[in-house]
Amino acid sequence: MQDHYETLGVNKDAKADEIKSAFRKLAKEHHPDIPGGNAAKFQQIQEAYEVLSDVDKRAHYDHVKKNPFTSAQGHDWSHVFREDDFFSAFMHASGMPGGSSRRPQRNANMRMSIEVSLRSIVLDQKKTVRVNTGSGNADVEVSIPKGIRSGAVISYKGMGQKVYTNQPPGDLLIEIVIKDDVSYQRRDDDLISSVTISAFDAILGCEIDFDTIWDKKVRIKVPQGTQHGSNFRLVNNGLPKMNSSGNGHQYVVVNVLIPSNLTQDQLDEVAKIAGRKQETNTQFRSLNEIFQALNRYIEPLGQNIRLTA
Repeated sequence: MQDHYETLGVNKDAKADEIKSAFRKLAKEHHPDIPGGNAAKFQQIQEAYEVLSDVDKRAHYDHVKKNPFTSAQGHDWSHVFREDDFFSAFMHASGMPGGSSRRPQRNANMRMSIEVSLRSIVLDQKKTVRVNTGSGNADVEVSIPKGIRSGAVISYKGMGQKVYTNQPPGDLLIEIVIKDDVSYQRRDDDLISSVTISAFDAILGCEIDFDTIWDKKVRIKVPQGTQHGSNFRLVNNGLPKMNSSGNGHQYVVVNVLIPSNLTQDQLDEVAKIAGRKQETNTQFRSLNEIFQALNRYIEPLGQNIRLTA
């Protein structure tokens, strides 16, 4: 029996993500379409992953591997070794007619992954991939629906391995991997983005133009007294809902930037606004005292920021 754990190079208690990571690495290394690829090794890797990535198949495999000929009283092993298998094996070993040879091999499912950008899934798209089925190469056009989630698997029946011509071909299973985007974080069908404004814009209010993932600009009106961490919702500007109508929303989180290089005159003006008497420059014995004075101004504004020298 092939040791699937050794094939993938993982421990017997490996987690699902470890198994998936090992499979991806080895599949890229041994794929027949790349220089130095090994079709036989690639097939073993696929068969190992097909078993170990499925909870029920893995549990069954672990049990049979650990107890290949268990006959403990009171246990029903009919799902492991059927009665007709026993007599068939017995007659074959005895040279008696009616014995069958080894069960025919079945064609394995083939697994691969496609990377797409977050921005691309606002629309339906198609990708063409080349698949080595063991009997030749085939180009498969993969239809990727808008709004698809990372980790989703698209299945194409009969497009997998075709090594054993007397058996039905395996299936082609394609996992969609969505690359991270520097501007957006995904939360289901919603998108989270951020914008930084100055403390003065937060105090006085302002308007800013913001880009959406749909390549259009939306003007946001920031009201006076906006606090750090406030967010604005852009309705229906998130990702499309897969197999449904409508879109999610986009949330813009506001980061308020507190200035750290104010001049003495500017500090005096800030102190006047705060209604406090500003100490003269000669009364500051260290830069830390300047920051302490500025922090006394920041605290009433509700900003969770502390300046230190």
